[in-house]
Amino acid sequence: MPRKISLASALFRPRAVALIGASDEGRRHHAMAPLYLEKHGYKGRIIPVNPKRKKVYNHKCYGRVSDAPGPVDHALVMTPASTVPSVIKDCAQAGVKVATIFSANFAEAGSDGKKLQNEMMQIAREGNVRIVGPNCMGVYCMDPPAIISPNRIMQIPKIEKGNIGVISQSGSLTGTFVSRGQHRGLAFSKIVSIGNECDVSISEIAEIMVDDAKTKIILMFLETIRDYKAFAKMARRAFANNKPVVVYKI
Repeated sequence: MPRKISLASALFRPRAVALIGASDEGRRHHAMAPLYLEKHGYKGRIIPVNPKRKKVYNHKCYGRVSDAPGPVDHALVMTPASTVPSVIKDCAQAGVKVATIFSANFAEAGSDGKKLQNEMMQIAREGNVRIVGPNCMGVYCMDPPAIISPNRIMQIPKIEKGNIGVISQSGSLTGTFVSRGQHRGLAFSKIVSIGNECDVSISEIAEIMVDDAKTKIILMFLETIRDYKAFAKMARRAFANNKPVVVYKI
């Protein structure tokens, strides 16, 4: 039986990443995510999942995550919203620790989307799968490299390693941080696009960054703070550990 893995490790140091909905057609998001993992130096196993394909680029493709050899620690889900609950059920069967949901049209899209998001979360809780997102641009770790995202900014030739951790409720701004930051001599340790924040929270991610030796400052772009008590507790821990927390809240 595979050893248990922490949320921090599954997020930023996964042994294998499943790319659900991956393809190698054109320059769509689904086709770029596998390339970004390889391009920026991910050393773990890359597992495309798409029942319509046998291979994606040079990787064997599986019909379901549960068909792939384990352990699979992290899944990037890029399928239509209506399919995501069944995808998460399969992730649970495969023992996936965390699923990052790129797919949109959940709670941010109205009552039907909220109902679908609740359905997804019930399945995730029953199956012990943690959810980042949905409606997010993914998770970026610079050292060791694990760019789990279809964000087109990852086409840049090189991502510099730095010591700034970023958590953003705006997915598009994560790319802006990378491009504008590097242009100004700033580099990052970890970046998380939190999306709808239906499960894994800002405070949980920040707590991981407080404990991360490679992160010296935590930068946030927020529209709201959903759990102010957890946020305050995290900020006090960061202060005690000499890690500034800088928040831009719109």
